[in-house]
Amino acid sequence: MYFNQHNGLQVKNNSTGHVWCGPAALAAAIGSTTTMADNIFKHTTLRNRIKGVSYKEMEHALAFRHIRFKSTRYPRRAADCLTLARWLKSRQAQDEMKCTYLVCITGHWVTIRGNHWVCNMNQQGRLLENIPYGKAKVRYVIQLLEDQ
Repeated sequence: MYFNQHNGLQVKNNSTGHVWCGPAALAAAIGSTTTMADNIFKHTTLRNRIKGVSYKEMEHALAFRHIRFKSTRYPRRAADCLTLARWLKSRQAQDEMKCTYLVCITGHWVTIRGNHWVCNMNQQGRLLENIPYGKAKVRYVIQLLEDQ
């Protein structure tokens, strides 16, 4: 298994300086350090510095680590997208509550598992009831799948 099943989400930051949301979200999802996640993106994108991470770049990083996932893209127009609060309510099934999600909300990546969330700004898992991004529009969702 490549990620923890408990809700103890955290961003293990072992680098100095600012940690961008894409590497922080990937690190929390797979249980690695931000330096390792940053290196994965550098390898898969062939860039020297990682600031922003696109939906396809996140998919390539997961594929590079041989992590199975299911992706959902939402409409290009923000007005047609669900808010994060509405998306969270839509994942009612018990199985979905145990899954790990990488969610891109209006250009910002967060990791959600169960009833906890984490991003580069808080670095320790917090309860979803306290998430400040409830009105942000969900653009992409990547669900990490279990090994079968």
